[in-house]
Amino acid sequence: MLLRQACATIALAAIGCAGAAPTAAQVVDEAAVALERSIKAAFVFKFAGFVDWPEQVLPPEAPIRIGVMGEETIVQEIREAASGRTVEGRRVLAKRVVPGDALEGVHILFMGDPAFRQIADEVAELKPEAMLIVTESVGALELGSIVNFAVDEGRVRFDLSLEAAARRGLRLSSRLITVARRVLGAPR
Repeated sequence: MLLRQACATIALAAIGCAGAAPTAAQVVDEAAVALERSIKAAFVFKFAGFVDWPEQVLPPEAPIRIGVMGEETIVQEIREAASGRTVEGRRVLAKRVVPGDALEGVHILFMGDPAFRQIADEVAELKPEAMLIVTESVGALELGSIVNFAVDEGRVRFDLSLEAAARRGLRLSSRLITVARRVLGAPR
């Protein structure tokens, strides 16, 4: 019995040294990150209902397409949020895109922080198509993003750039503007 306890203690110590057993703080951090990602995915899906696209970009009954630059997990979260649901009678489709992919037909482009940092200059130069650009990077609104996520006092919030939306030919709902944490510019 004593030998069995000693072996178990040594085995647990070896696992702990190898980093195989996560600490309570790591588990909490991972849960917080997963919750934040899930909330952002739900927001990205919901944003579709608060944007008016020109009819030539989004014809009646056409699906709303969301392109995601970033982790596959956020694509899956958005797909789950959209599963079996519609926005104003339209299906919502999400797919992963990588820098260099053609973005024709994408109505909402979500760029996770690492993806945005890699191609921030390219985003600023994207031709002004009617595409809602959603980011999660400090300073992204000033570089052409329309919606930028921020965590404020432990809550996921978002900021808006009405000027960037107008440049892209998009109209944002007053209901969306009202709940934004911060709004840059005035609509033209």
